[in-house]
Amino acid sequence: MLVLSVVDVLHSAAYAATTLASPRDSEFYGAMGNMGTCNAQGFFGVLAFSIPMYNTCLSLYFLLTIRYRMRPSTFSTKIEPLMHTLSTMVPLTLAIVSVSTSSIEPVSNVCFVNFEAPTITSEVILLVTGGILALCFLINLICMITISRLVIKQSNKARRYSYSATQKERRVTEKKAIIVQSLFYTGAFFITFIFPTLVLSLSKRHYPLEALTEIFYPLQGFWNFILYTRPGVKRVKGTNPDKSCLGIFWEVVFRAKKNEVAIPDAALQGNNPQMLRAFDSEEIQESDENAIVMETISGNIQAVVQNERTNLTQYYTVATPSSTLSYNEIRAHGGRQ
Repeated sequence: MLVLSVVDVLHSAAYAATTLASPRDSEFYGAMGNMGTCNAQGFFGVLAFSIPMYNTCLSLYFLLTIRYRMRPSTFSTKIEPLMHTLSTMVPLTLAIVSVSTSSIEPVSNVCFVNFEAPTITSEVILLVTGGILALCFLINLICMITISRLVIKQSNKARRYSYSATQKERRVTEKKAIIVQSLFYTGAFFITFIFPTLVLSLSKRHYPLEALTEIFYPLQGFWNFILYTRPGVKRVKGTNPDKSCLGIFWEVVFRAKKNEVAIPDAALQGNNPQMLRAFDSEEIQESDENAIVMETISGNIQAVVQNERTNLTQYYTVATPSSTLSYNEIRAHGGRQ
């Protein structure tokens, strides 16, 4: 998350300069820079392709730890170094090659790899970046579908042992929440990078696509922020429905507890301690799935026992209104009958 945030800030700062970084002799309005500033802006623009790669790394982390029960410590020692290497070195190499081969030129409102009249080097760079985006989107989609299916499967298994209508309704709500959250993550990635990909892949310039690119492409960090805080916002709004939206965001962002983490909506809405611990522990144990089911069964048995106690007490109260019997006395009386 740290490297992702740093690269996102650098890219946002370079992108915010717009035409100011373009050479003065270019045809763009507001150009006040030179080829040095243009190369710097293009360098950070190409380096920004590490952002979707790091988002993909996060998706793989959740997939491996939730679906395949890998220890976070194992992930950090064996897989995370490789992911850091790929997510930084591949975009960094592309950025250095772009600058060293003079492939960065003023394009539209920013300096980037020239895709209007590309050279062989520019075409290779564009093909590699397009392949990275397509692969990242595919991996993110597969990870979200796999995690959603796992949670739905566990929810269905626990639902079979649900006794009350409230528990069954809660299971349905959990499944819907997981699916919606997964669609949000996948949709945010798609809407951020689909328009830049179309602009780079088409040979002619299309103003509507360029306008949509300028609107949605800079919002990658904004989508991450909204989706990361969404579970906390829903929790605070549920406990304080009269609170304003600004106050809710302020409490979630600046007044969150130190140990509070962003966890899936199903865990929040289900209020299941086993599931909550599963998303916050160092290791997801093999018995967690069975523990959730067994806890549901235990709760159902307690509910049945309590219901029978209440019915039995009410029956003997009506049958013997002149006396007040305790539950143990009622059991003894029923046993003699």
